[in-house]
Order: sequence, then C-alpha cells, then structure tokens
Amino acid sequence: MTNQPLSSNTFFESLGRHKESQLVFLTGDTKVNPGYHVTEVKKARISSLDCGRGTDEWDELVIQLLDGSPASKAGYMPVGKFLGIAATAADTTADRALYFEFSPGNGPLLKLSANQVTHSDNKTIVHLDSLSAQCKPLSRYMASGGKGCCRR
Repeated sequence: MTNQPLSSNTFFESLGRHKESQLVFLTGDTKVNPGYHVTEVKKARISSLDCGRGTDEWDELVIQLLDGSPASKAGYMPVGKFLGIAATAADTTADRALYFEFSPGNGPLLKLSANQVTHSDNKTIVHLDSLSAQCKPLSRYMASGGKGCCRR
C-alpha cells in the first residue's frame, strides 16, 4: 500500500462509527486469525537523535496483537470491545503516531502501520502495512527541493 499511516485519532474515529461490526486486521494478503488477542497497548514518548544529529520527539501508541487460530470458534473481536480495551489502556482522544505489533503465526514480531480502514458486510477491516527505515535528514533535504544539506 502507498497510503500514509493513519494517526490514532483518525483510526479511532473511523472505528467508532462501526462498534457492532467484527474487527479484522489484514497485512498484505494475510488476515490476523480469528480469536486474536490484544496483548498490549503501549503509549510512549520517543526522544530521537537522527543520523544528521537532529533531534525529534513524538508520542506513539503501539497495539500488540497475538495471532489467533484459523479454527477459532471465537470469531473476530467486535470493534466496540477493541475500543474499550484501547480506551482503558490509553487516552484515545490524544492524537499520536499509531503502530501495531503482530507476528503472523506467532513467529517474528513485525511493526506495522494502519493505512486504511474499510467497512463491508458487518466487518471493519484494518489494512496494516510494513514500515521501512527512513533517513529523516535526507527526507527533509529532498522535501526542500535539494536546499540545504542532509549531513549524510
């Protein structure tokens, strides 16, 4: 996907309109299996030093999902239950960078972003996409039209 990652406010507002639907997470062509579990909701303040010696700070909300089983009789979690878990763990009205941690088949843990939320047939589908490393000084340099130096 090429969509921009959703902020936490945009994500939660989108879910709030469909509280009775089933919440399905999709990464590429792989669905998080039914019976998944929200194992952690973490809020963090990040202080960063980038390769160009610039500093940055931001707030993140990270939601960790434990994969279920294709044979699960529990089905997918209702959106309302998910929103209740998130609201209990964090202030869901504060806008933050939003990430998901998930390990397909409970293998290696991936850090993902939500880039789109769609709704159909009583299902709310959260499209998760993998992240890539970013050189912030180079990104700033390119965004300025090549003015200044990225100090690389």
